[in-house]
Parts: sequence; C-alpha cells; structure tokens
Amino acid sequence: MKTRGFTPGGKEREFEVAREPVLRHGDREEDEVFGYQTQNVRRALCLLGSVLSCGFLMLIFYWRPQWNVWAHCAPCPLREADVVLLRTTVSSLCLACENMC
Repeated sequence: MKTRGFTPGGKEREFEVAREPVLRHGDREEDEVFGYQTQNVRRALCLLGSVLSCGFLMLIFYWRPQWNVWAHCAPCPLREADVVLLRTTVSSLCLACENMC
C-alpha cells in the first residue's frame, strides 16, 4: 500500500506503507505491525498546539496514544521505523458476543 507524504526537506514523496507483516497469520488473533518515523516538524507543531491549548492536546495524546503517534510521525517501512504500532484483531471476541445474543 502506498501513501503520499513529505520528506523533511519539504518534497512530496510516495511512501511504501508495509501492511504485510502480520504476526500469527491465520490464527483467531492476528497482530498487524505498522512502522512510523518521527518528524521534527510535526513534533514542533504538536508542541505549539499543546501550548496554545493549555495542555489539553497533551491530555488527549495521553488518552489516545495512537493519535500521538499519528500526529508526531509519518508512515514508513518497518526497516526505517523508530516507532511501531501493533494492532491486534480478536475475532474470538466477536464470536463470543454473537453466542451471547
């Protein structure tokens, strides 16, 4: 999967976002791994937004850590990532909910 983004120099570039790495493929619980690279410009903008919102933005990022990663980092291949998000899909939870109803 490809996404468009900007390099630190400000040039637009297509990034290859790896959706390939899936841990425990075929199991009821599959884990997807996403790589992100920290961008200093984004960090500076988030710091400015936090100051202007009197810390409310920091509180939101505390409640939603994935939003913190999305705001501070850009998607990149796992090789180049300095931040990794792990998403777990639990299909057995959905099956349990269906059996209860």
